[in-house]
Amino acid sequence: MTTYHLNDVDKQLPVMLHDDARATVTELARRVGVSDDTVHNRMQRLEAEGVVEEYRATCGYDRIGLTLHYLIVATARIVDRGEVALQALELPQVVGVTELVPGQGNLHIRAVGVGDDDSHGSRSG
Repeated sequence: MTTYHLNDVDKQLPVMLHDDARATVTELARRVGVSDDTVHNRMQRLEAEGVVEEYRATCGYDRIGLTLHYLIVATARIVDRGEVALQALELPQVVGVTELVPGQGNLHIRAVGVGDDDSHGSRSG
C-alpha cells in the first residue's frame, strides 16, 4: 500500500468531516479558505485514495431508550475473526464490531439494549 501525501488543505478536510460528516462542500471551502471546486476535487481524490473511507452518523441511543451499552470482549482465531464479526453484526442489538491485532480480546463487540435480557434490539425498532 502506498502512502498518499497530503497538503495542508487535504489534511484539514478529513478532520473537519470527522467532526461533522454532514458539512457541505461550501462550508468546508469557507472554513479552509479555498473555492468550492477545490474542495470538491480534493474530496473526490481523498475518497479515491482511501483517505476518506466512509461517512457515518453517531447515534444517541440513550435518547431512544437504549440506555444499556455493552462492550463484549472476545477472542477469535485470526482465520475466523472476520466471519465472527459478520455474524455478530447480524444480531439486532449489535451496533459495531472492531477487529484488533492478534491476541487475547481481539474482537470488541458493541451492543445496546433496554434491559439485561433485551431481545428487541436497536435496529428492529
